[in-house]
Amino acid sequence: MTDDGTLTLPDDWSEVRFERDTFGPDDREGLQVAFRRDDTFVDVLPAQYERESGTETVGALTEDWTGGRSDPGVPLTDVPAVTAFATRLTYTPFDSERQEIVCVAADAGDALAVGLWLAAAAEDARDLHRHVNRHAGLGSPTGPALSDDEILTACFAEEPIQCVYLATDADDHRIELPYRYAPLLSAARRTPAGVPRFPSTVQRLAGVVSREAWEKHDLGSVDLDAPLERDGPGEYQLPDPVADAVAGTDAESYALVRLGDEE
Repeated sequence: MTDDGTLTLPDDWSEVRFERDTFGPDDREGLQVAFRRDDTFVDVLPAQYERESGTETVGALTEDWTGGRSDPGVPLTDVPAVTAFATRLTYTPFDSERQEIVCVAADAGDALAVGLWLAAAAEDARDLHRHVNRHAGLGSPTGPALSDDEILTACFAEEPIQCVYLATDADDHRIELPYRYAPLLSAARRTPAGVPRFPSTVQRLAGVVSREAWEKHDLGSVDLDAPLERDGPGEYQLPDPVADAVAGTDAESYALVRLGDEE
């Protein structure tokens, strides 16, 4: 992703599906998207997500498919069934095909951003596998490594207390920011390969803003929930008013709200 919030699929990938719709029993607005390069697919999959005793289940809402993960690396609370959007990879790094979920997000645009970050970083299926392992904290040639979940848990605040602009205590205004803006934040975490780190599940980023900063940046006029814009197949853009308003704010002043966290 470029500094101006542009996300572009590399030339050797193609967008083979893009659909805006509502999904699930709660009619959640979102996307169903698929990218392809040879026999590698990256999907944004509308799904029913739930987690019990550390085991996650992801049931597709638009196809007959169910997947899951176990013990994603950090203690996570149980989550009753909820409509969400999963970033699913289907690829063949070695002799057999692999299919796995790398992120589940409340906002489809966040799941799409994760898919684009990975597609842009991976040279081929084996390289994609190396990136997936790196995000999971596996396969380090120099010994044990931390997963994105562990690194982001240490990065973000337990509770949003400091103004994301001024890094001083504030409680005048609370903001909620889609995770897709994380790479624009000051001190945003990336892998050694430069790929934005992302959590295994995400609801949003939560922050607070002082009255002074709120007025200076005219945040009352900015729709932080504005959907990801599609300029054409494989070409996406974070809305300029939001990107301009949050770029450079302090990543460590935000709290990471995961699926299942108390509101």
